[in-house]
Amino acid sequence: MRVFLVCMLAFGVGFANSQADEYYKLAKSYMHTRDYTQSIIYWEKLVELGDARGFYGLGYYV
Repeated sequence: MRVFLVCMLAFGVGFANSQADEYYKLAKSYMHTRDYTQSIIYWEKLVELGDARGFYGLGYYV
């Protein structure tokens, strides 16, 4: 049972990291094309995941 829980935890962490990476790429892409509304949406999604890059990215708009 422990092995199963450890595997599920590892999968969850890996999925969250890959999702955060995708959000980061999208936020940067929209930022470079000057679509700031879309960029902010993805920075906020990073913040919701607790990713420091989201807080840093939103700092540009303050």
